[in-house]
Amino acid sequence: MSATDPKQPPDPAAFAEHAARICGAAHVDFSSTGIAAASRTTAPWRSLIAGIVRPSSTDEVASLVKAAAATATPLYPVSTGKNWGYGDRLPAGDNQVVLDLGRMNRIIEVDEALAYAIVEPGVTQGQLFEHLQARQLALWLDCTGAGPDAGVIGNILERGFGHTPLGDRFRAISGIEAVLGDGSILRTGFAGAESSAVGATYPHGLGPVLDGLFSQSNLGVVTRMGVWLMPKPPAFAAAIVFIDDKAVIGPVVDRLRPLRLDGTLPSVVHIANDLRLLSGRMGFPQQRAGGERCLTAELRAALNRELGISPWAMSAGLYGSRRQIRASAARLKTALKGLPVRIRVIGGDTLRQAERAARFLNRLKIGRGLYRQIEDAAAAIGLLQGKPTRHFLKGAYWRHPTMPTGADPALDGCGLLWLAPVSPHRGQDIDRLLALVEPLYARHGFDALLTLSLLNGRAIALVSTLAFNAEDQGEAQAAAACYEALLRATTAAGYPPYRLASGAMAAAIDPKEPYWQAVARLKAALDPAGVIAPGRYAP
Repeated sequence: MSATDPKQPPDPAAFAEHAARICGAAHVDFSSTGIAAASRTTAPWRSLIAGIVRPSSTDEVASLVKAAAATATPLYPVSTGKNWGYGDRLPAGDNQVVLDLGRMNRIIEVDEALAYAIVEPGVTQGQLFEHLQARQLALWLDCTGAGPDAGVIGNILERGFGHTPLGDRFRAISGIEAVLGDGSILRTGFAGAESSAVGATYPHGLGPVLDGLFSQSNLGVVTRMGVWLMPKPPAFAAAIVFIDDKAVIGPVVDRLRPLRLDGTLPSVVHIANDLRLLSGRMGFPQQRAGGERCLTAELRAALNRELGISPWAMSAGLYGSRRQIRASAARLKTALKGLPVRIRVIGGDTLRQAERAARFLNRLKIGRGLYRQIEDAAAAIGLLQGKPTRHFLKGAYWRHPTMPTGADPALDGCGLLWLAPVSPHRGQDIDRLLALVEPLYARHGFDALLTLSLLNGRAIALVSTLAFNAEDQGEAQAAAACYEALLRATTAAGYPPYRLASGAMAAAIDPKEPYWQAVARLKAALDPAGVIAPGRYAP
């Protein structure tokens, strides 16, 4: 019988007893207090959590999955639970036990010569960064803007993207260890061969490539992964481009495409609009907005003037020898020649000098605007070098009464949804997508905080931040309606999202499609009891 079989109702109490024997009672929490803490979310919707269990090893995970199958108790795995804007740690359905893998936080191996790490799911971006720094290893990781407390593996499994040349993160892995629904342990590629020396260096192995089965899926619980790192380059510089006319974003995208395709710009390129940049500097100006939920065009323009913000701003990394960087910068300047843009190429020494000068002026209570600009630039440039930062989480607080100090949007009660439709890397498509998305934000009463992420030379994700006041029920309902409208409209126009929030999966997945029917057959084979994350990326 399975967890979805009505003949065997779930028995979470029996599962809790099994879990206490497996993990220790201290790591099993079915209390109302524990459930309430785990249920804190940035999303406008809720799902009911049955409890939380925190294993410390792959063997414990395997035993828990077997116990879940025996008691028909569904489990919802999370790495660190920092899936902000996509449902956090909330399951895709009610009455699931959160399988919190945060205690599994070992960095098992780092190989400097071959530039890889083998990590468990509880390892955070900050932890891996500090590990590399403490050992003075000439390696950089790729990280996202989710901050140092976000997990490495969880984001990779969601096919998130970062900022360096390894920014297409799921393509920079080799070897997954996963527990299947019957409690068996699978190691993909050559990581599963006992005598193999290339499990973390050659991703495919013999036969079918199975790694993708565990990305955006509920087919197993990933407990280990080989992650590729980037050797520290001889030199580095950041290209910061200020785009002074919103109307030229399409031509900018077109002119950047050849530079992404031929490797002149090897990193993921991010282009943020003025509202996204404003949200990193300040909270929503309630008093100046006069009770409105969105900035008027006049107030938006005034804030941009006061803070020195352009309609769009771009960041990209340049890597290699100094000569290579000069050549890449020259090609970028040539490509954008004739457009209303200002290009700044900033090396590490230049940035450090600017930071020192800005800090000095800030202490004198002059040049505060310059200090904030350099602070923004330093955070963006740090991401291009694999340095995690909380700086860009400030956007989650746009509609929150206070700005963060430690920045945990879920714990702080922020309202946040992210939707990232994917477009071809063509200016006409970006113009069309923006013309579709921006009016929908305005119609529902929200500011459109947008970032174009140039994933490669062929595709762009429009990362659309939907920040709302979670304490205002009407505003939260409007945010949910806005998200649903954006999802429907962008998908219908041919620009589907690259990932989904947990609360949107049921509505967005059509069980009649042949693709999802095939996924259902895989689910039946690998998780016959149906206990791993029912409803997660599944019909």
